[in-house]
Order: sequence, then C-alpha cells, then structure tokens
Amino acid sequence: EIGRLSLVTPSGVGIDNFAGILAREDYRATILRTFWFAAIVTVVSVPIGICCGLFLARTGLRRGPLLALVLTPWLVSVVVRSYGWTVVLGNRGVVNWALRAVGLTDAPVQFLYQPLGTIIGLVHVFAPLLVLSVMAAALHQDRALEEAASCLGSRPLQTFRLVTLPVLAPGIVTGSAIVFLLSCGAVVTPLLLGGLRQTMIASQIYQDIFHTFDLPKASAMSMILLAATLLIALVAKLVHITLAGTRRAG
Repeated sequence: EIGRLSLVTPSGVGIDNFAGILAREDYRATILRTFWFAAIVTVVSVPIGICCGLFLARTGLRRGPLLALVLTPWLVSVVVRSYGWTVVLGNRGVVNWALRAVGLTDAPVQFLYQPLGTIIGLVHVFAPLLVLSVMAAALHQDRALEEAASCLGSRPLQTFRLVTLPVLAPGIVTGSAIVFLLSCGAVVTPLLLGGLRQTMIASQIYQDIFHTFDLPKASAMSMILLAATLLIALVAKLVHITLAGTRRAG
C-alpha cells in the first residue's frame, strides 16, 4: 500500500513524488543528515558496546542486575527519556552546571537543537542493543585462546586485535546494523532534542502525515528509507558471510 501511494500523483501514476523529493535541497539535506547522524551514532556506540559487552560477559558479578541497568533506557517512555535529556543538556542543566563549575566555560554551551544533542539522545537509546550483541558474541569465546596467545608472548592489545576481535566481529556487525537502521527511523528524539532545523527522515514523514496530510510524499520518503534499510541489511549479510568464510579458512 505504501508503495502504491508513493506513485500516486495529481496527474495519475508516476515517480513525481520521488523526483520532487530529490529536487528539493531541504529534502536532500534531510536524507543526508539522517544517514550522517545514524553513522555517527553507530561509530560512537561501537566502543561503548565492546567495552560494556565484554565486561558483562566476563564479570564475576551477578549479570542480571547489570543487564537491567543497561536496558534501563528501554524501560522508560521515549518521550519521558527525551524530555529528561532536555533537562540535563539545557542551558541550566547538569552538564552546563558541571562545565561552569570546573571553569571550562563561562557561557552556557548550546546542546539542544544542535546535532550533538540529537546524537547524545540516540546513543543513549540504541547503544544498549550493541552492548547485548557484543555480549552474546563474547559469551561464545573460548578464553583458553587468549591464555594461549599470552603464553606465546602476545601483548594484551595484540591479543585483543588478533584473538578477541575476530570472535566479536559478527556481534559488532549485527549490532552496528541494528543501531544504524533504528537511528534512521527515530522520530521523537530528533524532534525533541534537535528541533525542526535538525529534521531526519522519520521526523519528516511524521510531519507529512500528521501536519500537511501529504500521504503520497510521506510514502515516497518511506520507500527511500526502506531502500536504504534493505541496502544496509544486505551489506551486513555480506560482511557476515565474509567473516564466516574467513574463520573457516583460518
């Protein structure tokens, strides 16, 4: 149905909706901004996921409470969570108070309605998914491999790069793809933290449906997002196949 609506035009059936979107500079900027923000969120989430995922997989503490702590962002409404960030990142929020307290700045730093505010909010929401993906991969690692590498004279960083990272790679790829795709489809967080000047594709679709009631254009934007989603999923699948072939060859 969405595909059909995306081809509906005043003159009949055609690709005018897609052509109109790509012809407007603001829509092209929205598409590029969406993929750029999603890429940054993914890159920032990867080291968080690796560190926290390895800790959860190897800690001697009870894993249940720690997992609950990691999943806390998903236990709160996205609206409440985003409004919480507006309090933390506001001109009179905790972050600006701390920056002034240590003497790093005299004037408030503008986090809200800027790219940084949106990225912080999205990382907070989606990084736990990468943590869980890396943790699942780490739980299947044989720790004897690291001990063997250490006995053979391998340094910790070298052991991580040559032994641990290849085991974690499938989890990192899967988690990164999920984080990227979900960031592209985020609606509430970009609207509340980024404002209308930092619109992303999903936010634009929301406005086209509920504000301007332009369903054909919203459907065309949805199809563009769907095409990007399928492309990312295909790339992730190809990377998985490559990693599996490399491990079998090794």
